[in-house]
Formats: sequence, structure tokens, C-alpha cells
Amino acid sequence: MAARSHRDRNHPSIVIWSLGNEIWDILPQNPDPAADQFTGPVRPIDIAKNIFTPMRDLAHQLDPSRPVTLAVLRANVAGAYTNGFADLMDVVGQNYRDSELANAHKDKPERKIIGTENYKTLATWIALRDNPALSGQFLWAGVDYLGESGGWPNVVSPSGILDRTNAPNGDALEREAWWSTKPVLHIARMATTPGRPGRPGTAQGFADWSPAAPAVLPGQPALPVPPHTETVSVYSNCDEVELFLNDNSLGVKPKDPGDKTRTWEVAWTPGTLRAIGKNKDKTVISDELKTAEAPAKIVLTAERTKVPHDWDDVVYVRAAVTDANGVTVPYATNVIHFALAGPGQIAAVDNGSITDHDPFHAAQRRAWQGTCVAILRATASAGEITLTASGDGLSDGTAKLEATAAAR
Repeated sequence: MAARSHRDRNHPSIVIWSLGNEIWDILPQNPDPAADQFTGPVRPIDIAKNIFTPMRDLAHQLDPSRPVTLAVLRANVAGAYTNGFADLMDVVGQNYRDSELANAHKDKPERKIIGTENYKTLATWIALRDNPALSGQFLWAGVDYLGESGGWPNVVSPSGILDRTNAPNGDALEREAWWSTKPVLHIARMATTPGRPGRPGTAQGFADWSPAAPAVLPGQPALPVPPHTETVSVYSNCDEVELFLNDNSLGVKPKDPGDKTRTWEVAWTPGTLRAIGKNKDKTVISDELKTAEAPAKIVLTAERTKVPHDWDDVVYVRAAVTDANGVTVPYATNVIHFALAGPGQIAAVDNGSITDHDPFHAAQRRAWQGTCVAILRATASAGEITLTASGDGLSDGTAKLEATAAAR
């Protein structure tokens, strides 16, 4: 900890030091991780205090400016709020069970509390919204990550609000609507229809209003689309949201006092799905999804145009397979080949799929939900970098970036 504290103590992202996550040995008893009961020998509270207190004091010595916490799991089961252990922390941290943490503050209002690992559910948000003393939450997890996949053929944990390419899913869009003080409105649709990409039963931020049945192969006629309905979610903090399909209103829904997401059951028809958000009867924001036609071209979009010559700095360039009108084709799985000219290199490629086993260190990637990314690194402090993306049957996409000196 000493080396890390000395290195990072002036970093603005460091606000609290944590001494551990779900460390059973530091608690006064050994709970059974599978049940809310103790099965092991009782650990005297004095022993727990003797383990934790020197660690906390060392953290204070190394960095007097920041408080110390510990991510405790099942604090009530461990007796942490009644035997004095929780009060050894500057900020009381608990994983999950948000109401328990809020009640721990109500029992002792002098306690400072924070959620150290939390779900992404509405109940988790309401606990924070309605308890001002709850100073924040840490979501598990922010980004999908390698490991804890749940079993083959998955290769990553799909628990993030962003996939590995930084694309948001429905959980991210929903939380933006909960948190933001600016008008927010996103249309998404549930991944419930066979043939749709995404995780079944979860809302995804699709960039289209395409049929559930895609073309069989490039150049082949599309499969007939049977009559069906789509569950459409609109994530918004506006007072009212009105949904339209091809300019026909599907109804107005007010903001739910419990912050539940507004949903519509929509009979699928090709065209444009549009939502408008109103505050005090004035339209303040809108969003729309369009039906995609056949894949036609690749569109490259860089997150920024300057690439610092710093080994730790990279720029993501997203390749989208679109139709002739620029609408992303969500069922496109074309292999995208990347070529780079100028003072740069392709550090990695990815597409965010949880079942794609292709290597990251490559110059090509199969699109998933119609997109993939190339991650670029500069190899010099000046010069133009040109990235070209190509695929069978698609017009090439090109992006120009600039290598720059690293910030000092």
C-alpha cells in the first residue's frame, strides 16, 4: 500500500482508500458464504480490531487527507453494526443490501456510509435517491470483463453497463436518466425475439428499428417477418414522453414517481420509431430508431481525432456496418479488415460479444450488433494516421487522425 499511496495520493480519482473486499478473516466471526448464518468458530471482536486498526492507522499515516473504508459483505450477519467493528472505519462500506446500510446510519447518524459493491437495479437506485446519507455506490460491474463468464461458450462476464468496446447497454441508459440533471431520452428495445442480438430479456440500445428476421445471406432476399410486437423502453427523466411510429402517436406517458422505465408494446412495422421528451409542455429532447436496409458500407467514427504518443493512451475507432442511408445494420456479422498508414499501430480489435473467441491482437474482427472497434496507438509525436476498414460487399470506410506529443 505504501508504494501505491505515494504514487496515487494526488490523483483526483482517489477519494477513499479501501483496505479490502469481503475479507472474512477480518470480521469477528466466520459466516457461511452460502447462508445467512454462522457455521465456524466465533472470532473475538478484539482480534478483528487488532487486525484492522493497524492497517487503518498505516493508511492514515501514508495519506492523512483521505478516509478509509472496508467493503463488508453481510455486515448484519457478521454483527459489524452491533459489536463496534463498523465504527472503526472512517466511512462504513457494505456490499449490497442497501437498506441495511441505510438503517446503520439511522441507528447512528454520525456514521458516514457508502455502497462499496452494488447491483444496477431500480431498488438500488431508490435506496440512494431516498437516503441522502448514502454518499454513493460502486456498481458491479462498470464494464464487461474477461473471466467469471458463467460457462462456455461465454468468455467474459456480461455484468457491466458497458461492453468491452465502451458501448452502453440498457442499464447504462437507464442510470443516465436517473442521475442526469440535463434532459435525457433514449429508445431501446428488449432482446426477446429469436434472431435478435443481445442478451435475452435485457434492454439493448439498438440503433435501428429493423425486423426480427434478417437476410439469410448477403444478397439473398430477407426472410418474411411474421406479425409480432416489440417491447420498447424509453429511458428518460422528462416530465412526459410521447412515442410515435411513422408519425402515428402511440401515446403519452408521464414520469413515474418511482423512476420506473416507461415501456410500450409496439406492433412491428418498418419505418421510424421516434420519441419526444417534454418538460413543462415544451419539447426538450428526442430520439429515433430507423429500419435498416441491406448492408452497404462501413462508417468509421473515432472517439477523438488526436492520438497522443504515450504507451498508456489509445483511441477507439468504431466501425459500423450501415445501409446506404447510414443506419447501422444490427444483424450484420461481416468480417472487417483494418489497415493503418502513418505513425501508429493497431493495438487491439474487439466487438463486445461475450461469445467471440477471436484474438484481440489482430487486424480484423467480425462485427457484432453491426459494429466492432480498432484500438489505435501512436508511434510518433507527429504525423497523420489513416485507418481504412474494408469488408466483402461493403464500401470502405476511412478515418484520419493525428499523432501528437504526449501530455506532460
